[in-house]
Amino acid sequence: MATTLRDMPGDMVTNILLQLPVKSLMRFRCVCKSWHALISDPNFINTHLNQTRVNNKGYVLIKHRDSDLDKFSLRCDETFVGQKRLELPFKENVESLMVEGYCNGLLCLSCLGNPRIQRDLYLWNPAIQKLKRLPQSTPITERFACIYFAFGHVPQIDDYRVVKFVYHRYIPCVNGICNAALRCLKAPPEAELYSLRTNSWKAIENVFPCVIQSCSKDPILNGIVHWLARVYQEGGPFYEFVLSFDMGNEIFGEILFESSQSVAVMIMY
Repeated sequence: MATTLRDMPGDMVTNILLQLPVKSLMRFRCVCKSWHALISDPNFINTHLNQTRVNNKGYVLIKHRDSDLDKFSLRCDETFVGQKRLELPFKENVESLMVEGYCNGLLCLSCLGNPRIQRDLYLWNPAIQKLKRLPQSTPITERFACIYFAFGHVPQIDDYRVVKFVYHRYIPCVNGICNAALRCLKAPPEAELYSLRTNSWKAIENVFPCVIQSCSKDPILNGIVHWLARVYQEGGPFYEFVLSFDMGNEIFGEILFESSQSVAVMIMY
């Protein structure tokens, strides 16, 4: 007698579904109520994500321009051979599209908003072509303000978060260019934190009075973001250090260097 789905043990069904790609899982949610509940369960999602990390090769995300349009593609990080072309979810072309971060298959994108001194933020899952526009944070009023974003996952609370730093300037720039780009920024910056779980922004208190020098797009480990930063002493030299921010506990930290010379930092994990 042929074995039907009803006859199969639950563990066997789960193991089979865990081998499938995300697109197939999205379709199979419609098979029955029990499959919908299983595939939508957070424990199943986390297990599938962890298994995908182990089994799949790494990819490099490439951004390029084609006929004045921003386009993205994935390439194998070993052979650099093209794997897949990603179709952007925007109905119209957007200006100055940037990837602000990547985590667990989600991309954090930003583009020029309205007014143009703002930047609109989106979370995009290219595997299932879902796009979420984040609510607007505190509006920016200065034309040449410097804006930094960081996007990551806080595993302790299973929440995705975005950090936003806005630096205002002591002196205006000419045509967007400032010879003393870092020294003219006011520290500390205005800082806010977005939570996907609450879908809201909140102000970050007790921001470290420094200027971020590095804006790497992938500096987050276990929910802690890192930047190379500087503190300028009035009329004197500056010192450099690694600034950290725990997105879960909302606490800043610093890692000092033994040497006072300029350094380059690469965070590997």
